[in-house]
Amino acid sequence: MITWDITMLGSQRVGKTSLLTSLQRAGSAYFRGTDVSVEPADKETRDAFQRNDNLMLGELAQRKFSPNTLPGTAELVRYSLTLRAGKGDRQMTLRFTDFPGGWMHTHENHDRVLDAMRPSPTVIVPIDATLLIHGPGDSHAARVVELLQLTALAEKLEAWADFRTQQGDPANLILVPVKCESFFNDNGGRTDKSGQLLNTVQRFYVDAVRRYREAAGPGARVLYAPVDTIGPIELVEAEWTIEEASGVAKFVPTYRVRSDGSGRPVSRVIMGAEPVLAQLVHDAVNLHRAFLREERGDLEDQGRRRRSNWFKRIYDDWSGNRDEREGKLRELDGDIERMAQSVRSATQARGPQWARVRQWN
Repeated sequence: MITWDITMLGSQRVGKTSLLTSLQRAGSAYFRGTDVSVEPADKETRDAFQRNDNLMLGELAQRKFSPNTLPGTAELVRYSLTLRAGKGDRQMTLRFTDFPGGWMHTHENHDRVLDAMRPSPTVIVPIDATLLIHGPGDSHAARVVELLQLTALAEKLEAWADFRTQQGDPANLILVPVKCESFFNDNGGRTDKSGQLLNTVQRFYVDAVRRYREAAGPGARVLYAPVDTIGPIELVEAEWTIEEASGVAKFVPTYRVRSDGSGRPVSRVIMGAEPVLAQLVHDAVNLHRAFLREERGDLEDQGRRRRSNWFKRIYDDWSGNRDEREGKLRELDGDIERMAQSVRSATQARGPQWARVRQWN
């Protein structure tokens, strides 16, 4: 079985759990009718995603959506999705680590966050698209930077990438703007602000990406992949209010649910999560293939030891003589290749969601 660890690194109440739920929902819908499936790997994940989905549907049933009604993450949690491809037992487990956004900037939780990040070849950074587009007005840009925790984010990305690079391990970064329904016109939206969103993300996150790339080395790649995590909503207004008790400025967006020509609410459709899921599978398959190539080299010349510590940890239960190891390598190689073929076949007909994706230049 192939495993791939991902850390969700985002600010408070940005919608990390909603993004994970969207990945599972979109994967199930996208691969329907193929021999590829995406399902929760355990009861805890299934229950958490169902709770999130029910809360979301309850909000939409009232013809409105308020992000603050969805509970934030209170403790470090781990969710797992199982991707199965083809016949037999070929499967991949995507393991996501999520923790409270408030941990990002607190000194007492600094080491806990880094300890959670280090095993992950991939870090996903969810970004509040509405805050970025509408928040900086009226001299609130500094407050936006504070809400997004950009300084803490850059620091942790740099430390994570530096650690993994020194270990010889991969460090992939994916930036995912969420709640993008009001900024694209490919999923029922009325306007197209996709270019503005991309430019704004690049402007605010330029330092975080720079520090990550300097630590990760010349091969570092940053994927930009906006996702509609909520569905049929439209931004009505976004304003800053002042909390009476604390005097702190708070960003408050108001959304309404879209209706069709007869006034009925539009069905919920997730858009943009499929490319994120496909990228995770692609990276996992390619890195496991690279390991197999190096493992064969070690078998041909037992004096060479080019595997990274990360791969050693993944496969440290392998034992036996040379013939047994070669047999295991052939079996795993075949499983990976068949899984890759199934996923490639299932993603041939790419929809408009792939047009949203960009490589950070």
